Amino acid sequence: MTENGYLSWRVEKIKLPAIQDGSSAPVSLSRNDVLAVEEPLEIQVEAGGVWRTITITMRTPGDDAELAAGFLAGEGILRSPGEIAEIDGRTPHPGRQIRLRLSVAEGAPAPAPALIDRLDRAGRLSYATSACGVCGKASLRGVDESLVEVDSPDAGVSSGEGTVCVPLLAPFSAPIPAALVADLPRRLRAAQAVFERTGGLHAAGLFDSIGELPLLVVREDVGRHNAVDKVVGNRLLTPGGWPAGRAILVVSGRASFELVQKAVAARIPMLVSVGAPSSLAAETARHFGLTLVGFTRAEGFNIYSGGERIAVVPEAGGLSRFTEPATLSVP
Repeated sequence: MTENGYLSWRVEKIKLPAIQDGSSAPVSLSRNDVLAVEEPLEIQVEAGGVWRTITITMRTPGDDAELAAGFLAGEGILRSPGEIAEIDGRTPHPGRQIRLRLSVAEGAPAPAPALIDRLDRAGRLSYATSACGVCGKASLRGVDESLVEVDSPDAGVSSGEGTVCVPLLAPFSAPIPAALVADLPRRLRAAQAVFERTGGLHAAGLFDSIGELPLLVVREDVGRHNAVDKVVGNRLLTPGGWPAGRAILVVSGRASFELVQKAVAARIPMLVSVGAPSSLAAETARHFGLTLVGFTRAEGFNIYSGGERIAVVPEAGGLSRFTEPATLSVP
């Protein structure tokens, strides 16, 4: 393994003839290939003198502190950088375990009981993914509860249940030109250094919503959710980077419910995906006011929610804003 996230592996490459007429046999060639590294990481958290294993995730090594911080933010455990007292990778199992000590000191953004309560709730809440059967309504309420405590000053739109409020995602200072949105996957792909070597990694990138949408950070991982956790963790650990209310999250694959959840937790107002969203992802995006874009190509994309953050110039001239759902073709 190397620190670059890939290793060399001996493979047998089989080449088949273009036309199988029985006159030619397959050819076997031995060569070196490069594989993306996949290894487990245990994330432990200490608050109130008790260490807890929060999760064990399979990931591509590198940026583990960002991964751990971003994961905890996505689960609603971390709300601000000030709640992190220490991140330590020097554990009994270096490279396979990382520990975060959460701040419960006086003056911390959240009082100790609330923070510890979040840890307790994180252990028993179950969120819907494509592999489980939790219904959409239960999943939305689970995200509501994980992101904002009742009567929190962050509270915004009512969830409809009467007891929990969810955060409002901030509008951009100006709608984003459609042509700039359509070009984001190409720019993300150009920044994928390890994918260029292996063809085996997902990527996530954050772009600023100002001007020409400068790239803030890009991360790669064997898991698309890990890649998102790493970019979210990067903003959490970067002075002045949190919350990420001006950012656009771009992912190299499809937009799942889980990725929408992570974007909302980081207060990211727009998620752009190369592939399709799931129905629950679209429902969740609309619930929280997130702009969700899918099937993004140079020639256009689909808007599933939050179309007011994207600007287009119609054929007749003049600025207009899309309302969801809509399909946009870029000239």
